[in-house]
Parts: sequence; structure tokens; C-alpha cells
Amino acid sequence: MRGSYAELLADPSLDAVYIPLPNGLHAPWTLGAIKAGKHVLCEKPFTANAAQAREVAAAAEGTGLVVMEAFRYHPLAQRMAEITGGGALGRIERVEAAMCFPLPRLSDIRYDFSLAGGALMDAGCYAVHALRLLAPGEPTVMRARALTLGRDRRVDRAMTARLSFGGGATGELRASMWSADLLRIRARAIGEHGALTVTNFVAPRLWSRFTVTVDGQRHRERFGGEATYVHQLRAFAAAVRGEPANLTPPADSVATMSVIDDIYVAAGLPLRGLPSGRVALSAGAGAGAERGQGAGVRADVGIAGQGALGHEAERDRHDQLRHRVRLHVGGARPSAPPADYRRGAAGVLAICRERGDDSGARLAQGTSTTTASRVMTASKMR
Repeated sequence: MRGSYAELLADPSLDAVYIPLPNGLHAPWTLGAIKAGKHVLCEKPFTANAAQAREVAAAAEGTGLVVMEAFRYHPLAQRMAEITGGGALGRIERVEAAMCFPLPRLSDIRYDFSLAGGALMDAGCYAVHALRLLAPGEPTVMRARALTLGRDRRVDRAMTARLSFGGGATGELRASMWSADLLRIRARAIGEHGALTVTNFVAPRLWSRFTVTVDGQRHRERFGGEATYVHQLRAFAAAVRGEPANLTPPADSVATMSVIDDIYVAAGLPLRGLPSGRVALSAGAGAGAERGQGAGVRADVGIAGQGALGHEAERDRHDQLRHRVRLHVGGARPSAPPADYRRGAAGVLAICRERGDDSGARLAQGTSTTTASRVMTASKMR
């Protein structure tokens, strides 16, 4: 067990970190991990805004480090891309994506503006990425409408947006954590010759419906097996070993965050991660936004917990929480974290390499604990 997250990043026995922190802490800790020479698997949304994503992309460029956003690694997602990109539906005319689930506890950190909360960030990032996966090119945001919290009008509890794509295609996004749209997780692409409809594109292992209709003929495909997280970790380990497995490098994350920024601007809400009260003045950056360049390559996984590098007060507050977190070793059940940790902290995962062990290969095989690796976890409470 390390005394601080800075010590964790400085540990030479760790090659990589997984960052599942609250949204507003993704960028500072990813930058800290890159500076420390670690590969990074970062949860979505990648950063609080597109400018932060470009900063991370610039920091990663030329380092030889893998920096990957945790999207798109389940076989169902790959199949979605194959069908729309392979021409089976003909020219794509419309795409739709919805990520709606109920989160009625409005004190949850996912509604905390200072931590880059909001329905578009925590739910809508899935829908934005699905639209980009299905559509012909990058979108332009035409208009957006937000339902906001009564106590903080900067924070959206639901968001809808209309988009356009090259060639005349249109798109619609729905994201909600608390609205009349209680539960809707669906993606749809409509082309000249047919349509693809996917229910539950986020966690297909639990249940999903994947329907393809072409020229009036309908068929369904089934997806189950391992969880998305297993596929993500295998792809990450493969990328660290130098294989071309990183489908979501920083450049892709910049594109996603640019769309999210444009939706917030179109809805009249401030971007996350900016000084209090600052609002972007114009939209339309989506299709023409600057795209950062990212790359990566080197296998073990660890993580940086929270704190905000360069933000002393916030860092001190999170350091206090961090010191009260108890970790467990080798798969034992963790004791319950304190209440303030559940409100504001995130999980910690560290897989530490023992000298001479090819734990990257073990990770690729889906092995999380072995005699040659120490595994420490604390549940992510978001």
C-alpha cells in the first residue's frame, strides 16, 4: 500500500494505471501518469472538455505510451461498426443514440458541476460515441435542449440534441439521469437499404437485442460472453505489448469531447472544467474542431486515485479521503469505505509486476490475480 497517489505513480514496478475517477479528475491524473511514464486506461468521459483532451493528446504524443479511453471494445460494438461502415445498409441517412437511466439521488457526485458532472457527461458520452461509431463522419451540432437541476442550473439532468453529418445524414441524441425517459439504452442507424437497431449497446452481457433489417429481410444476432471490461483490459494489454489494439486513442477522445462541448454550448450551458461562471460563446466547433494526436506503446496495471494536480485545496480534500481508504489484497472482500469516500472518491486498481513475470500476457488471458502479481482494489463508488 502506498502513502499517496503520487507515490503510486512514482512506483517503478507499475507500468500502467487505470483511472476511474470522477470526470473532473480524469485529465489531471492522466497527465500526471503520462509524466510519470505510465500507460493509461482512462474511463469515459476522457476529460472535462475538449481543450483538456487536446492537452492530454499533446502530452502523450511521441512518448511511446498507450493512452486509451475505455470505449468500444465489446464485439457488439465492433459488429455495429462493421454493418454501418461496410455498406450493408447502403448510404447512412440517420443515426440515433439514447443513454437514459434513473439516478434520482440528486446529491450524487455525477450531478456535481465541480467534478464535471451532468447527464451529457456521464450518460451522454456513451450516446455521442455510439453516434460517431455509426455515422458517416463527424457531426455538427444543430441544436440542443437541457433539463437542469433546480439547485444548480449549470447541471443537466437530461439532454437532447440534433446533429447533422456530411452527405445529408441527420442524428439525434438523448441522455438522461433523471427525466420522463427513465430507461432507454438504444442505438439505431437507418440507411438506404435497411436499418440496424441495438438495444443495450452498453452492457450486452446482461441482455441485448441486435436486429438488422436489409431489403425487408430481418435477422438478429446474439452477443453475450465476457463483460466489456474484460475486452477493454485485453485490448489495453495488447496495445501495451505493441499490437494495434488501441481503437480509442486521445485523438478519438478529442473528437468525442468536441461534440460534448458543442452540445453544451448549443444548450446554453457552461463547459465543464472552466473557471466558475465562464461560458463558451459560440458553437459549431464539432466538425471542424482541432483534433489532437495521440499514440501509445509498453504491461501491468495500476492506478492513480484522486486529487487534482495543481489545485491545492481540492487535492488536500481528496488526500484526506484517500488516506482513509482500506485496500484489500488478492481478491479478499474490501471493508466498506467511509461515507465521505462513497460520496466523492473513486476506485483504486493496482496490478503490480513482480520481476521476471510477463503479467501483460496474463492480463491478455483475462487473469486478474496470479502468484506473480499483487492485486489491490477498492470499489469505485460513483
